[in-house]
Amino acid sequence: AYTYKKKYMVDLSTALVNSVKLPDNKRMSLAPSIGLAWVISSEDFMSSITFLDYLKLRASAGILRSDAGIDGFYYFDNVYTTSSSYNWYEGTYSNSGVISTRGANMDLAFESRKELNLGFEGSLFNRLIDVDANLFTSQYYDQITRPSTLYPSFYTNYLPYSNYDNNEYKGAELGLRINKKFGNVSLSVGVTALAVDSRVKVRDEVYENDYQYRTGKPVDAMFALVAEGLFEDLDDIDNHALQAFGTVKPGDIKYVDQNDDGIVNSNDQVMIGRSGSPFTYGL
Repeated sequence: AYTYKKKYMVDLSTALVNSVKLPDNKRMSLAPSIGLAWVISSEDFMSSITFLDYLKLRASAGILRSDAGIDGFYYFDNVYTTSSSYNWYEGTYSNSGVISTRGANMDLAFESRKELNLGFEGSLFNRLIDVDANLFTSQYYDQITRPSTLYPSFYTNYLPYSNYDNNEYKGAELGLRINKKFGNVSLSVGVTALAVDSRVKVRDEVYENDYQYRTGKPVDAMFALVAEGLFEDLDDIDNHALQAFGTVKPGDIKYVDQNDDGIVNSNDQVMIGRSGSPFTYGL
């Protein structure tokens, strides 16, 4: 870290991350970051702005590595297990076989996250008002999954774990604080606000209908059937798409057949909302 004339600041850091959960050739990786700042209020050309006490512009960027998405060990290896028994000699003898549980992937690597932040902090009117603001974007990529869509269906027992999924977050945050002194009493009141949007960039998925895809939708999107009222009587049930979740009686919930195939099942689930709030605030 280095500061020049209390105005120009740079911070360089890196971590050499290690994980025994990964194959030998992928167990170590660099996670670098950089931070820059400029105290622009200390420049001579800002001296004429009398209401401005302090203003610092800042930017930071970095790449983080993690093995948090790997729940166990040897995910990179070809693992075998026993199968059901096979009989021979007219059923007199039997023994279990050996089958693959998952395929090997010697290129399995860390999950990664790219971070970029831009912001400023300042003070106005003789420290009466303090403000802190940031814009940020985070991209979670190389997330570990078993991408079945990349292989034929008969390859099930040989699906390897791979770095595949990708999620993106973007947002802004603002903090505002008012400081006032009344005699010997100092009072500080602040408000904070945070707005975040997210998108699924890459996901291992194949669906029959476009509305079922998670790609392009918020990471915390919730999918469910949509109700269109209650069944009034048996005629109402007979004239509606068949609901494949059990016996339906008058008074039960009637769900929308989104794809008009005459049956209501999991293929009719659509995005109905988000599990998290895109906007939060505090006092």
